[in-house]
Amino acid sequence: MMKILSVNVSEAKGTVKKARESITLDKSGVCGDAHAGLWHRQVSLLGESAYRMMDLNTEEYPFGSFAENITLEGSPGEDTPDLKSCLPGDRFSCGDVLLEVTQIGKQCHGPGCEIYEKS
Repeated sequence: MMKILSVNVSEAKGTVKKARESITLDKSGVCGDAHAGLWHRQVSLLGESAYRMMDLNTEEYPFGSFAENITLEGSPGEDTPDLKSCLPGDRFSCGDVLLEVTQIGKQCHGPGCEIYEKS
């Protein structure tokens, strides 16, 4: 079963997301997040294993450092995906919300992007 480790929001695009106690999802995505809107990339997910795979210290790179709204850990199950094997069109539940995968990966924005500059 997958477990939510962190929920994260950024008020401006190209900035590291900051952890919050909770988030609210609606039809535009994560309320208060710079990427919310009526388009195809409203919520970003990242497995905690990505931090481990890159051997990153989570004190220096806290969850949200890669602009993910939701950081997950755990094993995939019947209703939860193995993030590495998700394909566009796959759907799964996250709490009371049904999410649909629309894109795999993100493009790095390069110099001037807080996330790029930090890494």
